Amino acid sequence: MKKAMIIVLNILLLFFSCMSDKTKGAETQELKLVSQYALVYNCDEKAVIYEKNADQIMYPASLTKIMTVLVALEQESDLTKSVVVQAGALKGLVEADVSVAGFEAMEQVRFIDLLYGAMLPSGADATNMIAYDVAGSEAAFVKMMNEKAQSLHLKHTHFVNASGLHAKGHYSSAQDLLIILQEALKNDTFYQIYTSHSYTSMDQRHHFESTASKMAKAAGIDSRFLLGVKTGFTSEGGLCISFLTKVNDATYLVILGNAGNDLKTFQNVKDASQVYQYLKKHYALQMRYHAGEEIGKAKVKYGYEDEVAFCTHEDIRILTMNDNLTEEIKLIAEPLTAPIKADDPIAELTLGNTMHQYHYPLYAMKQVNRTWVADVAQAWWMFLLILIAIVYGCYDKFFKVTKNDPESSHKSTETPNKECDSETADLTVTQENKQKPPL
Repeated sequence: MKKAMIIVLNILLLFFSCMSDKTKGAETQELKLVSQYALVYNCDEKAVIYEKNADQIMYPASLTKIMTVLVALEQESDLTKSVVVQAGALKGLVEADVSVAGFEAMEQVRFIDLLYGAMLPSGADATNMIAYDVAGSEAAFVKMMNEKAQSLHLKHTHFVNASGLHAKGHYSSAQDLLIILQEALKNDTFYQIYTSHSYTSMDQRHHFESTASKMAKAAGIDSRFLLGVKTGFTSEGGLCISFLTKVNDATYLVILGNAGNDLKTFQNVKDASQVYQYLKKHYALQMRYHAGEEIGKAKVKYGYEDEVAFCTHEDIRILTMNDNLTEEIKLIAEPLTAPIKADDPIAELTLGNTMHQYHYPLYAMKQVNRTWVADVAQAWWMFLLILIAIVYGCYDKFFKVTKNDPESSHKSTETPNKECDSETADLTVTQENKQKPPL
């Protein structure tokens, strides 16, 4: 009885242990964010890792300024030119209680100072002045922003102002914001601004620090994972953040929207940190094969060599989740037959993970020539035709000879008979002449 109880207890312990492991595994596999909108994009494989309401309309708040700076950089090439801050660009900002960079009316600043002022401290005074300088008015500049949105084929984006203040008709989506950020990062100057955590103007009058760095510090979070970042906030749009990060050799762009509207929670930065930790724990960019590295060998028929090695012509890196990766190599033709030239495509490599299947051509690493025996074997039908022709020729000749022999024998027999008949006739005539002399 006691022994039976021990066995039952062991079974129960094993069962609950398995259930615990399954629960633990489920927790590590799941990414739970406060943000109502989210998109995690891997730049190496151009693949979405995680999304949450990514194609739904959201209020972008100061993430709008990504488009503002992008359009400004496309319109203005002289980034060191001097700009006089207009009083009209600062009107109403204090009353609206919005973030400002600290520019003053009639102050002379460089255009590049305005760009940094718009991105790092998220200054509405900087964006308004950019709009005035580039287009003459904010309305004219916003028209440029919407034209740019159309050229990028954005489906859920429309702008009403250059700063991101909440307004009817001012909206975007995580998906569209990712496209805007990708386009902006192609510009070297934007990339430099986006990846800066602080900036000091040449005249030393202005020093800016990234709002994300300040928020992370206040929340007790190490912000070094934020290689590039832009935050945003409005009461209606909540706490937002976009950032560039690199983890386990893989590069990501992340858009998070509306992580609550309590500034004191710093929830947008907390969600950003959670995404980073999740990626660090579960995803890695694996170097699978180097260009020119032998991957395998394939059997070859009719060649001077029985097999040929194959390789890839490119470095193959693939993003894996928890080392979950399948691999399959399929030959273009089975079996392979010589001749094979070096660098001929002879196989295809398929690598799969939890997200996608990827296909890579594989190439022969050297030439495999065809043997003369194989050439002879391949031309067997020609030899067969020649043999048939020879046999037919011999048969035809033999048949004619056999057919002509009886005819010649028959002719030789008939000739003597004719001569005998002639002699007999002559003899008869002579005898007749003797019996009846002429009158």
